[in-house]
Amino acid sequence: MEPTIKYARQELGAEKIAGAGYCFGAKYVCRFSKDKKLDVGYLAHPSFVSHEELGGITGPLTIAAAEIDQIFTAQLRHESEDILNKAGQPWHISLHGGVSHGFAVRTDLSNKAFKVAKEQAFVQALSWFNHYM
Repeated sequence: MEPTIKYARQELGAEKIAGAGYCFGAKYVCRFSKDKKLDVGYLAHPSFVSHEELGGITGPLTIAAAEIDQIFTAQLRHESEDILNKAGQPWHISLHGGVSHGFAVRTDLSNKAFKVAKEQAFVQALSWFNHYM
């Protein structure tokens, strides 16, 4: 990611760069949100993001979380709220009821509840990016 961010800033003249991380990609959005390498971030059903990575963000961050998630558990979600409060950056967490980990990228689209959760998670990212970019 770092060479891509550098290229976008230096060669393309990007003034702001947003990052979206789904599942394991969430930790990289957090890592590169440190020191303004990324300006704004979005995470969907994050996996294995350390407290230090989350607490080190230097820009706005939003998270789309699943109610049923053995990785980003309710306890970890609540701990994340405390960490984000201390980070002092704008943040937001949406909890999507009745869906499980991975809902924002792989879900049964024939199930209306699953489909709307996936679509709302996407709209969440777009809205956040539009506001902060």
